Amino acid sequence: MKLNYQNTKLKKLLCDAIALKKKFGAQVADKTIQCLQELDAADNLDDIPQRLRPHPREPKHEEIFQVDILKHKHSTRLHFRPLDDYDIEDHTTITSIEVIEIIKTHS
Repeated sequence: MKLNYQNTKLKKLLCDAIALKKKFGAQVADKTIQCLQELDAADNLDDIPQRLRPHPREPKHEEIFQVDILKHKHSTRLHFRPLDDYDIEDHTTITSIEVIEIIKTHS
């Protein structure tokens, strides 16, 4: 898929392993980089590995998706939205995304 970023600050953070490690720690940084590589390598949303659990963020944000970067007591997720022409019901049509944020959630 084609990856875009919501702003240059986010792109700089997610594309810089050292900055990611400073902000989120080594484990999250390594998993984030791996996740972004897998998103980039996928042809469409349907090709994303299921272990990342690509799914809509919540019902009221049905066109914002998230993938799990780290699942533990303090999970970390990457939020993104589809770009260009797509059918929300057919994930094979989602071939371009905009990364919105990376967040840590607390269980």
